Amino acid sequence: MLEFIFDTVFDFLSAWNMIGLLLMGTVFIIIGLLFIGYEVYWRIKSETVNGVISAVIQDGKYYYSVFKYKTRSGETYEKESSLGSNSIISRLPGTKLKILIMPDNPEKIRRPTYVWLLFGITFFLPGLFIMNLALKKFEFNYIIALFILAALLFGGEKVHKFYKKVTKSKFDRELLSEFWKDIKSGKKPTSKPLEIKGKILQNHEIIKKAREHLKYSKITALVFFLMSLGLGYWGYYSGQEMMDMMENGITTRGTVISIDARNNSEDVRYTYYAIVRYTDNNGDAHQFTDKIGSSTPLYNRNDSVDVLYDQLSPETAIIDRGIFNWGISAFAVLLAIAALWGSFLFFNAKKRFEKQLLLNQLSRFGLDE
Repeated sequence: MLEFIFDTVFDFLSAWNMIGLLLMGTVFIIIGLLFIGYEVYWRIKSETVNGVISAVIQDGKYYYSVFKYKTRSGETYEKESSLGSNSIISRLPGTKLKILIMPDNPEKIRRPTYVWLLFGITFFLPGLFIMNLALKKFEFNYIIALFILAALLFGGEKVHKFYKKVTKSKFDRELLSEFWKDIKSGKKPTSKPLEIKGKILQNHEIIKKAREHLKYSKITALVFFLMSLGLGYWGYYSGQEMMDMMENGITTRGTVISIDARNNSEDVRYTYYAIVRYTDNNGDAHQFTDKIGSSTPLYNRNDSVDVLYDQLSPETAIIDRGIFNWGISAFAVLLAIAALWGSFLFFNAKKRFEKQLLLNQLSRFGLDE
């Protein structure tokens, strides 16, 4: 009886851990694909036109550029950006730039940045890593079936309540029916552009605020540069360590014998690391703690894992995750490049601002049209 209870509790915890990893990986992958898909959609569907920043709107702590641009058919538009930030340095009126617009809706615009693509990659790659771990340890059993059934019942009940809510009145039912007919006929739903409520800044206000921001640009550039050095060294060191491991390493099987729970903060949250035991080619037993931890245990006790250890120093070992072994070094190098690019931008921010200010004094770039 006790054995049955123990097995049931163990299966429940294992299933809960497995489903948690699957859900986490799925959510990360979906979010990443949404960002990447958004960027790809804009790049395929939009067209690039020349524009100019005609004004700046301040809404609380955030600043929004107002773009003036002309479509390929000759129509002129002036539209505020829906994406703002707390920096005003790159929003000096008169600045020429490229703008992406939708040909069928010229008021739908955005700047041709790669921010959304970077966001997508940031979510997608960790999602692949988590999903890979989840699928390797996935085992279908009756506990998993119960979880799936419970999720379907819960989701069905929520959908039913939502349907009843949106079809409560005759007007709502007619509106939903019309919306569904538009979807079936291929008609695209329309939405009103985001309205930015705020104050349009005068040129002298923009210049004053920009100069205040520029006071700290050199310090910010130095901070980013130091970050890039630290991250670059981390990426190089971990990459070199992995190259040595791949050249001198031997693969074998190991077993997770325990989970190390570490509390690294003042709250009650823990980070879990697998402790693995394996036997080398000489028959000697070794154990090590996995370098990768998470808020949800990635492994359970008695899980069998691939181990890569250094034959010259068998106590040096890692859980072999294939191509994902390079994840830490690759991630560090990407962050180092991003930090170095940020350092370059902040270091030259004042120079670019003064140059644009001088150009604006020579020509108003069409703002007086």
